[in-house]
Amino acid sequence: MSARTKLKKNPFPFILTKGDPLSILQMLTAIDRLGTKQGFNSLTAVISMQNKDSGFPRNLQKAQPSSIKSTYRVLQALHRAGVDKRSYIMASALNWLLKWQEMDGGWHENIAITLPEWMTWESTSQSVTWYTCQIGKLLQQLKMQNTKAFRRIIDFFKGSELPNGGWSAVVGQDGPDPDRMEAG
Repeated sequence: MSARTKLKKNPFPFILTKGDPLSILQMLTAIDRLGTKQGFNSLTAVISMQNKDSGFPRNLQKAQPSSIKSTYRVLQALHRAGVDKRSYIMASALNWLLKWQEMDGGWHENIAITLPEWMTWESTSQSVTWYTCQIGKLLQQLKMQNTKAFRRIIDFFKGSELPNGGWSAVVGQDGPDPDRMEAG
């Protein structure tokens, strides 16, 4: 197989017709087409999803509780799209997100959200390493490395590192449960 394997189909029409507004916004931003009508429509659709508490609902489904994961993903996409971090939409969502930082410096999903039992890489009660990492990256992109929240993220990673040098997906888990893994 060559290093330049071609796709059989163009993924853009599929994303543009079947994608959720956030996926469309991310794609149009990546290919520098945000200035189109579809770019404007996806941006306004994403912004309109913001809940009254300033977070964004899980999977961007209206009438759902605000989600840590959805909120940081939307903030990342809005920042990439050029929305100023001082704008109401960004500042209010960021404030909502930061208030959920745990004492250990990490974040977990909103307790109001029900996660399926099989979804062991997320939690509503214990800090999720990859949420915390993504929020740290967001704060860095927003030039917020000198904040208390960012310093607590660094402390979180120092304190949650496993003896082997890695991190579990959720603090308190040493890694995948071999009894739940499928062979293969």
